[in-house]
Amino acid sequence: MTQLSKKVCLAGDCIYIYGLANPDSGNHNIVMSSSSSSYMGILAASYTGVNQTGQPDAVATGSAASVTSLTSTVTTIADNCWLLAVYRWDGAQALSAGTNSYLRVTLDPGLNDALLDSNAAQTPAGSKSLQGTIVSANNMNYCIISFAPYSAPPAATHRFFQMF
Repeated sequence: MTQLSKKVCLAGDCIYIYGLANPDSGNHNIVMSSSSSSYMGILAASYTGVNQTGQPDAVATGSAASVTSLTSTVTTIADNCWLLAVYRWDGAQALSAGTNSYLRVTLDPGLNDALLDSNAAQTPAGSKSLQGTIVSANNMNYCIISFAPYSAPPAATHRFFQMF
């Protein structure tokens, strides 16, 4: 897998987003190891219809201290991108999806990690956002990326020339 984004959080821990373009068909295991005894969690998602080169389309990271809501914003380059964001926050509480956001997966609320996406292609290209909300004010952090859609290459055209 290739690292697509990294954010050092306010509390010093990190968010990483990794991706694997065009994997072989079949089941695949995600294996994580570390020489540290720190907490590590894995959130996973699989997307089809994604361009297999030039990914991610765009990346952004951010943090805010003592908030109950954090909007992650990225400026997409391609039209019809999907957004994916990983959120990490302090304090044992659940995160809910805000505006334009769909909560795909979350770890135990005490572990404070969630994966949100746009649940639809974003058009036109430009500034796009996802939002995560918690009940009690705490530090919040995010990594957001956009995936450009696959588009078939134009059909070959044949031109015939006659020379006299």
